[in-house]
Amino acid sequence: MGKIPFISFLMIVLLWACTLREATINSYFDPAFTPGQIKKIAVLPMHNKNLEPYEAQRVNRLISMTLHERNPNVDLINSERTQKIMEKKDLINDWEKFLDEYLTYGRPDLEILSAIGVALDSDAILQGEILDTKQKDGEPSVNVGTSEVTIRFRLFDVNKGRLLWEVCSIGCKNTGTDYETAPPLFEAARIAANKIAENIPLL
Repeated sequence: MGKIPFISFLMIVLLWACTLREATINSYFDPAFTPGQIKKIAVLPMHNKNLEPYEAQRVNRLISMTLHERNPNVDLINSERTQKIMEKKDLINDWEKFLDEYLTYGRPDLEILSAIGVALDSDAILQGEILDTKQKDGEPSVNVGTSEVTIRFRLFDVNKGRLLWEVCSIGCKNTGTDYETAPPLFEAARIAANKIAENIPLL
């Protein structure tokens, strides 16, 4: 699909989602993955954009708790403990380098991933991100107030150096009239997070 048609298609999807006050979802799960291989997951703090810190934490906890509920045999290391370990072992910059290179080249750096996995004593790492936020106040006879938040989560296998699961959701929340200000961003974030929670895989 060409660039312009894809953008047009994406805008149609976004408008549809906002009209219904729902969320879009796009996900990937490694077809070669065999359930039972992951015993422990280290949850990292979310990369936040424009949400309050406690709101991003609530999103992270929702996904972490739902992941554990769906996979009770998988142990989780919470984000607070993970952050302390990585700070103590001076791994924060290494992880940021890993994410930047993955975004650029589309392949995980096995050396960095393995080293962090050993430091965290985990089989996988879960990273959440608030990718984008948008707000538009209502304008009489033109549009209602709208808030939109894009959230992505990735789960990396530290032993095999691969992406196991990736999910991205765009949550939209509208006001009831065209003279109200845009809803709080967290309302849209919660819609996106709930959609992600519905699509958490069995590990």
